[in-house]
Amino acid sequence: MSNSFTAHKTITPRTSRRYLLWNLVAFSCVTAVVLIQLIFTEENSVLNMTYVVTETVGPDSFDPKDADKTQNLLVMRMLYATPLEVDKDNLLKSSVLKAFHYDELAARATFELREGKRFSDGTPITIQDVALAVARSAYFHPEFPVLKNIRGVKTWANAKNGLRSLPEGLKVSGNALLIEFEQKLMNPLFRFCLEIFSIIPASCIDLDTATMTCKQPAASGYYNIRSRTDTEIIFKKRDDVVAPVDDLHTDQVSFKFLSLSEACRATIQDQTVIAGSETDFLSSDCARSVSTQQLHWMPSARFSVLRFNPNISVFSTAENRRFFAESVRQILRSRNQNLTVERSLFPKLLPGYLSESEFPPVPEMAMEFKGSKIAVPRLSGALGLAYEAISQAAEKLGMSVEVVPQISSKELVDNFVAGRFAVIAGGSGFWAQDPVGDVSMWFTKNLHKTMTFVWNDEELYRQIGALENETDATLLKQRMEALNRHIDQTSLIAPILHFRRLFVSSPNVRGLNLPQAVTSPAPWQLIVIR
Repeated sequence: MSNSFTAHKTITPRTSRRYLLWNLVAFSCVTAVVLIQLIFTEENSVLNMTYVVTETVGPDSFDPKDADKTQNLLVMRMLYATPLEVDKDNLLKSSVLKAFHYDELAARATFELREGKRFSDGTPITIQDVALAVARSAYFHPEFPVLKNIRGVKTWANAKNGLRSLPEGLKVSGNALLIEFEQKLMNPLFRFCLEIFSIIPASCIDLDTATMTCKQPAASGYYNIRSRTDTEIIFKKRDDVVAPVDDLHTDQVSFKFLSLSEACRATIQDQTVIAGSETDFLSSDCARSVSTQQLHWMPSARFSVLRFNPNISVFSTAENRRFFAESVRQILRSRNQNLTVERSLFPKLLPGYLSESEFPPVPEMAMEFKGSKIAVPRLSGALGLAYEAISQAAEKLGMSVEVVPQISSKELVDNFVAGRFAVIAGGSGFWAQDPVGDVSMWFTKNLHKTMTFVWNDEELYRQIGALENETDATLLKQRMEALNRHIDQTSLIAPILHFRRLFVSSPNVRGLNLPQAVTSPAPWQLIVIR
């Protein structure tokens, strides 16, 4: 494999791999549950792919500010370049930078622009566009990991004066962007591959408000949208793209939006790969129609949680929330013995994991719920199982359950914050190589609206701050265990399941290239070995 950075003194494949080993996270640069159909021709020829998304519906935004939403992540990855990216061999690379470097002694990162790169409308990509991608993320999320350590960023962001000036620690010098941090960080570069740093034209940003003014900005990434309907998006590789990734032979990628059950009804041909979540797989017909040799598993780093609105009377106390969450777990245990039902936020592969016996017993609170009303959305996909368990647990406790027909993700979240839904389900994950960074990112204030009712938990953020400053491995484990117990004690969020991502192939396919640096590879990285 050729490496476009081998010739540069600032970074090598060895140091690039070291950056990743410290910084792999579950907030993947690419996340979604998909079915990928590869149409093979001769070796080294162009591939056309159909990518059927099963975990979510189509995107509701093309704004990088909304890239943290599951339905937008993969679309952002297809359309926009980020300052850095992870290749199929788990190395940091960049399509817009010719060099990047982090000087630990100076606590400074340097991004040097690759000249000649253009947006899909033909305008040049400038170092100012890269700087605005970083600055805009910091403007909206000044508490985000790495961003919060940029010199002067919090004072700058809190002033709310827009992007006409940059924080003290962001400086453009010629064709280079210098990022100065207030303290030494442990290899921070990986964070800049996340989709919230997607590069869009500066002309699409209102510098006074930092809002995006273009409905769909020109693409800076490898693909552009050729056509779009409610059920399908067809991406076409840009003619001017010269990718640093040497296996970008995919000329066209068609996203289709189906449930996993619908996707599995067809016979799995040699050119077909199905990708999904373990929970969805176990509750679908797929589990009865494939053999073990067809399954390709990612590490168990994912989890599902319940989120409670404490403003709803029946869930105003931690005791009630904890009891209801345990009632949901009991339903899930009875549904499928292969489900990994857990009370711990952290999966077993992370420090801080606690087994059921290591938590205090949950006191009986059933009488508190009888006669109360609860609205529960009806959703399909990986979270459908959780919502079914919520409904069944509520009915078992004597609650009056109103089932709400399928609604959009935005409506779901807005109704949760407003109080129509007292409890909602969600999922995320932490990657073993940087669990502290992942914890800090997941709990970043004003990042995920579903976490609204956690943001006022001062003790939670005190413990997260202590985690970020801990360097001793033994003490780190103890601090993560303490955080795990605190989360259980308050139960504003309540873990219910741990699960893996998996890919299902034809029996004739020997294996898949599954980069471990991300929780789900980009479409052009999933190489079928036959």
